[in-house]
This record gives sequence, C-alpha cells and structure tokens, in this order.
Amino acid sequence: MKLLFSLTSLFLLICSTALAYDNEPDGFKGLKWGTSIEEFKNVYPNATLQKQQPGEYNPANIITYIVPINESKLSGITITSPFRYSFYNNKLESVLVTFTGKDNYETLNKQKILLNRMSMIYGEINESSSNNIDEFIPGLSTSYYNFNYCWKGTTTTINLNGSYKEPNLSSYLSISISSVEIRKQWLSKVKPIDKTEWSKIRKNIISEYRSDW
Repeated sequence: MKLLFSLTSLFLLICSTALAYDNEPDGFKGLKWGTSIEEFKNVYPNATLQKQQPGEYNPANIITYIVPINESKLSGITITSPFRYSFYNNKLESVLVTFTGKDNYETLNKQKILLNRMSMIYGEINESSSNNIDEFIPGLSTSYYNFNYCWKGTTTTINLNGSYKEPNLSSYLSISISSVEIRKQWLSKVKPIDKTEWSKIRKNIISEYRSDW
C-alpha cells in the first residue's frame, strides 16, 4: 500500500481534542511509546523495514517496520495484514492493525463487532464521522463511505476506521494506535504541502495507477 502512511496519518489527525477515556493504554502489546528500534528488534527479530515508495508522502521521515501476524487476532477479530510499527526519531510512535475482509459485507461486519467491543473496553467515543454505520448496506449504493471512530486521551489516540467503495468494490478496515506526545513532536516539524510539491506527488500517483488502464 504505497499511500499507507499518508492515509493512516490523515485518519489519526481527525481527532483534535484530548479527552479522557477508560483503560487508556501507553503503547501496544507490551511495547511502550518511545521504545527504540533496537529494543523493538529484540522483541521482533523477524521484523522487516518497509521501503518508502517513489512519490510517497513522508515529511517527518517516519520509519516503519512490518511484523508478521501469525494468525493473530485483536478483540477476537482476525487480523489480515502484517502489523506496522512506526518510529519517529528512533521512538515508537504508532502501530497500524488491518482487518479488511474478503468483501464489503465481511469488512462491515468486522467493523461493527470491533466498534462494539472497543466501546466496552474504552467507553464513550470522543469523536466519530457524521455517517451512521447502521444505515449503510453494502451493494445498495454507488458511492464512497467512511466510518471513523476515535478515542483520544492524554497519552494515546485510537482510531477505528472503515472505508467502503460501492457497489461492493473494495473496502479497508484498520485500527491505528498512536502516541499523543510523539505525534505532536513530528507534527510540529512538518510544513504544509505547497501547491508545487502536491502537484509532483499527484503526478507520481496518477502515473502509477494509470499504467494498467
């Protein structure tokens, strides 16, 4: 997924106000935010570095490692793509977990289950998209739908995000967990994209995805 960094960063930035929520974590699966790459590799020696693709937007020079899932589950739901652990200045700052189903029906069902179970764990959602997930029925529309749910505390932001292209063409479901403090650090260093830079990025994207038309 060559635009994975920019897309997941966008989802994480949707939450803007820090609020408290229940059982707020300080990392993921035993690794605390700020863990160094060296410490991370001691836990996951089989992790591989994700190469940055040409034209990929990564202004903060985030380094991401891919960790095999080995039939893992989160809250009882099967994970479908390798974990992605991201680092800024040699500090663990976020993790991405993917659950995309074989079609929009399966993905939607997974998201509803995760939403219910995460609400039981973390309590009331801080912010959510304006769309009502219960009104969405795959196969009966011809548009794009996005359902985003956010828990943001003083230490950790958690986003549950589902994107659906209809009618039942494709979907993407993920949970992103990030450090509030480390994300602030790299955001303060990032300059807004000017029109010239965005034009170059867009040109690379169009060139890549137009090639097989």
